[in-house]
Amino acid sequence: MITILPFAKSHLDWLEPQPGQRVELLARGYCPMRGGWSFTAIDEECRVLMCAGAMPCEDGHWWAWALLSVHARRRMLALSRAVLGIMPHTPAEKIKTTVRWGFKEGHKWAVMLGFRPLRELYRIEGVWCAIYERSVRHGS
Repeated sequence: MITILPFAKSHLDWLEPQPGQRVELLARGYCPMRGGWSFTAIDEECRVLMCAGAMPCEDGHWWAWALLSVHARRRMLALSRAVLGIMPHTPAEKIKTTVRWGFKEGHKWAVMLGFRPLRELYRIEGVWCAIYERSVRHGS
């Protein structure tokens, strides 16, 4: 079972990042902490499995971010359901995200969450990233 908590920057101190995201955690600027929505997922042993969120960037579009723990692998279905369950509660019409080029697990998860790759690639601090986008359906 996972528990969802409001995100606090201090949760990053308790996150043991998966190998593919150690660079992002060290950068800390990777996580936009201002505005938008964000949450932390913990397991029954109080280990931080994921810190994630999104923030508005342009009219109707939001940028999503996520940092996952080495302990998240067994819980990916539950974590994916948590992310998908929160998306409709944002005012976002479209959500975009970036995944570092070559980070296979990140690309696979983005597609699993319903993101589609855009043709754009760009560099963040010298690192090539792919941009993904998905529409958000809001309940009536």
